Amino acid sequence: MDSNQKRKSKLKPLHLWSVDDVLHWLRKHIGEGYYIAYGNTFKEHAITGRTLKRLNESGLIRMGMKNRQHRVDLLAKISVLKIKSDVVELQSVVPTSSSTST
Repeated sequence: MDSNQKRKSKLKPLHLWSVDDVLHWLRKHIGEGYYIAYGNTFKEHAITGRTLKRLNESGLIRMGMKNRQHRVDLLAKISVLKIKSDVVELQSVVPTSSSTST
């Protein structure tokens, strides 16, 4: 993925992320160790942004993630990602206070 693709994936709403976008996020924000351990699993299960938003502990177990702490860590990072994504989406539809004060 080149730098243009990286920039575009940052701007893309989470629900539009491709499998490659998710893998990039996994490597960058979860860490190389998790990426090495679970990157292929995410790819095999075709985890897109839409799927990532819905992942829960039982889904991770079904995918083969046996280590409970890894599931907890990953779900915490996914929760933060979902909140950040929601904030960005809300900012794009809700006018800022400076634009409404005219």
